[in-house]
Amino acid sequence: TTTLGDAEYEATDAETVKPPVAQIGAVPYASLESAIADLKDDDTIKIASGTYDAFDVLADNVTITGMTDDTEITVNSIPNCAFIGIKANGVTVGNIKKRQA
Repeated sequence: TTTLGDAEYEATDAETVKPPVAQIGAVPYASLESAIADLKDDDTIKIASGTYDAFDVLADNVTITGMTDDTEITVNSIPNCAFIGIKANGVTVGNIKKRQA
């Protein structure tokens, strides 16, 4: 059993457990895109360090945070462009360092 964030994973000898790139509550996500698509009002999403495309937040009162205190995100987007497009009310972002690809 491997614990990643709030979730535990079982793996056989033939499997490799990959940490999730995002997590909403106790639900891990293998892609940031699928996690963003599932965001609902009042959710908290944790994002792992990695390289991602920019994305928009449409749900209200969402908290976006890094999985750890030293989460660093590299952005695949147009230089000097925002990583997170906030198109909702009450969105909070913290614990994420942004780098341009």
